[in-house]
Amino acid sequence: MDIIVVLLRAFVWIGSLYIGIKSINILYYYVRYRDIDAAKYRQHLWLAISIALLILVPVEFLYTVVTHVPNRNFTINVDYTVDGTYYTYDDMTFQEMEVPIHETGTAPLEISIISDSEEIDAGENYYGGSIIRTINYTNIYAYGITLDCFNNHHFTLDSEVKSNSVFEEEMEYGDYYFDLEVSIGQISDKTIGYSFEDKLHDTSIEKIIETIIFWIFALLGVIVFFIADRIFLKELKQIEDQ
Repeated sequence: MDIIVVLLRAFVWIGSLYIGIKSINILYYYVRYRDIDAAKYRQHLWLAISIALLILVPVEFLYTVVTHVPNRNFTINVDYTVDGTYYTYDDMTFQEMEVPIHETGTAPLEISIISDSEEIDAGENYYGGSIIRTINYTNIYAYGITLDCFNNHHFTLDSEVKSNSVFEEEMEYGDYYFDLEVSIGQISDKTIGYSFEDKLHDTSIEKIIETIIFWIFALLGVIVFFIADRIFLKELKQIEDQ
């Protein structure tokens, strides 16, 4: 799948720039001299590439938006289990007593999703130089949870977590000392409430401008074809009338 995306983006970039720059030059020449090389640009391959770009440029943009990974904080509901001990002083025996505690429930877990990229040396040489590869990664950290069994106290966490996983932390609250086990379900756009509108809002203005420009370039390619086609047919008619 990755290679398909790479090829798609390469085609969009290279094709759009080639069609766009050529089209601008052709249209400038046409506006100035009212003539272009009709036979050269009245080619079905030129039209096919331009139409393909008209379709693939927005497709590539939508793919970028849909697959965008958030880089922000969210709150999700998780199941938890508390196992530990409560220490209390017995006035009858004048001794400290250990009271076992066991609680289960559902609690809001605060997570932070961090997306980043890193360039690494792939250990390969190409004409004497090292090949650098870019690795994209996403880390998810749990940084807080509020437990109703402890009067809705907010506990600070520091754990890296994943979808469909379980993590544990040793906690204390007053005279309570316990192990907190948190069961995390699927972490997805749906479960964290990350909508398409949120993804669109997080898309960079540079990407939006790039998409608009590339789509206009593809449209200019189609316009150039039909201008060339009209001139070609006009020249053909003049030849037939002679």
